[in-house]
Amino acid sequence: MPETTAAARAHPKNTEEREADKILKFKTAVMKYFNKLDIDSDGFLVKEEIRKGMKGAKAEKMAAYYLRDLDVNHDGFIEPDEWIRWFMAVLDRNGGDSESILKELRMVFRNLRDSTELC
Repeated sequence: MPETTAAARAHPKNTEEREADKILKFKTAVMKYFNKLDIDSDGFLVKEEIRKGMKGAKAEKMAAYYLRDLDVNHDGFIEPDEWIRWFMAVLDRNGGDSESILKELRMVFRNLRDSTELC
């Protein structure tokens, strides 16, 4: 019988638990971006807050894209649940590759201070 560590015997994680941990870490990282973008800390993102987090000539156009795509209820604000829901859909389309999505977030919002520490 193979020898296992006490920790592994005490709490072996099954595939579902590992996947749940991965999703929780992803949601936490994505929400760090939301909170960093939310300049006035009102719990919502508006186009200007998104644009300020971006860099380059396409920032205005990309901010409009994010607002249009993420603002499901079309109230002019991106709410935390809309933000999470959108990134979870992206994660699903990417086959669960959270690292590539977080890398893209770092690139898109590279104007954010300390963006490498966000995830």
